[in-house]
Amino acid sequence: AFGLTVSVARSYAVVLGLYFMVGFGVGGLTVPFDILAELLPAKSRGKNLLLIEYFWTIGTLMVVFAAKMTLGPEHGDNWRLFVALSSLPCFTSIILGYLFVPESPRWLASQGRCEEALDVLRKAAAVNGHDAQETFPLYMQLAEEEEEHCNFADLFRPRWLKTIMCLWGAWGLFAFGYYGTAMAITSIFAAESKDDVVDFDFGAIFVSTSAEFIGITLAVFLVERSGRIPLQIASYGFAGLSVFCLCVFASRGYSRNFLVAFGFLARIFEMSGSCVSWTSTAEILTTEVRTTGHSTANAVAKIGAFVAPFIVQGRIPLMQMGYVMLAVHAGTVILVSQLPETAGGQLGRGGGRSDTEGEHRHESVNGDHSDVSTVDDATMNGSLLATEEAFDNGSAPGEDSGIL
Repeated sequence: AFGLTVSVARSYAVVLGLYFMVGFGVGGLTVPFDILAELLPAKSRGKNLLLIEYFWTIGTLMVVFAAKMTLGPEHGDNWRLFVALSSLPCFTSIILGYLFVPESPRWLASQGRCEEALDVLRKAAAVNGHDAQETFPLYMQLAEEEEEHCNFADLFRPRWLKTIMCLWGAWGLFAFGYYGTAMAITSIFAAESKDDVVDFDFGAIFVSTSAEFIGITLAVFLVERSGRIPLQIASYGFAGLSVFCLCVFASRGYSRNFLVAFGFLARIFEMSGSCVSWTSTAEILTTEVRTTGHSTANAVAKIGAFVAPFIVQGRIPLMQMGYVMLAVHAGTVILVSQLPETAGGQLGRGGGRSDTEGEHRHESVNGDHSDVSTVDDATMNGSLLATEEAFDNGSAPGEDSGIL
């Protein structure tokens, strides 16, 4: 709603205030992503989380298409219409999110609402074609545990401090690199018209943006094979080299097709690195700090995205821009390399751990029937059974499908 209101704002102060409110909505992007991470089996969590990134790229292409229809000299540079069109899909997200995104079963269990948590799991099993009552029978109960509370200050406890600092730094820099690369490509393929209206080469921009599909596919193929951290290091490294070469060759007047190729490569690696960072962050953090930590990392990313235009589009020479982008990506690589690997593990296993964390248990009781099984999952903190393990056995959704 605030994004749509920007299209009719009449002053810079109002636009600034409305965009500040838009930021609250953008910050909420991490919530459904983290809920999905909690519901997926460990063996295929990375792949399934990455698959939803295709929709991000579809949205990016929709923005390019909307810009082509509203911006440029032939359309009078109608930025208000562009902003309005770009905000409309958000209303669809509100409806779909309300109808289909469940509450976190781990959080429900931590609040003592265990029956509601089981209902979420049963519905997920049914969606995947499994017998919900067989997978999560009516006699199943979740063990009671003391609820753990978390606030922003908890992120600075010794247990989490190093991990959070590395995550914030990596997110701020990769956002600068991601949006900086997009802006660099846009600037390189833009030219001033006779009336001082910017005219974009939308064909080149569309082609380079389409490269994100390849980046996601590359990440999906490699994320479980190479691991989260090595894939991020390689992706950000190659992204930095690609955008550096793009800026250097553009400054020397190389042909359009040659520049499009490097722009294409840069977008491939930017996307593969950033979408794996989303996945890795959700897996590193435990339940009580996951949403807070992921949301604050996303907020730091917005700071990086905010700073990027002042440098990338700040009229600096292309050669200098290339060196800046190379340094930013080098910093991202260094910070990412300090994060723990999470491939194939339980949620929260890679992050900070206290000495009191251990195995949790859940019990299934029906008269004389008793079934007690171990839940080896540091993210529970609310006594929820390990859905990754439960859904990896013979009666649950398989590795490819997950439970959502």
